[in-house]
Amino acid sequence: MQYPDREEFKKSAHALINGAQTPEARVEGYLMLMEAHYHRNPKASDFQIYAAHWLAANEREIEQSTFNLLVARFPTPRERMIADGYSDWGSYGDPSYKRD
Repeated sequence: MQYPDREEFKKSAHALINGAQTPEARVEGYLMLMEAHYHRNPKASDFQIYAAHWLAANEREIEQSTFNLLVARFPTPRERMIADGYSDWGSYGDPSYKRD
């Protein structure tokens, strides 16, 4: 997926997340968002692993009932690879990725 396609996919994901009436519908939007981010992280081994790390890094941005559905599918990894609030594989522990 090339950059313009990823950006359009992310816009659609955000529209679905923001317009969803149920946690299950928001899950579909988050899956799209994680997929778009995954496609720009070639060092991540596979989507399942990437999604677990992305979810752990972005937990505080996700409504709790939606997060519970996602974490059941993508359990929290023991060792993190993505810094809080980011989507870049390998960013965890990198001081340039510090959020306030």
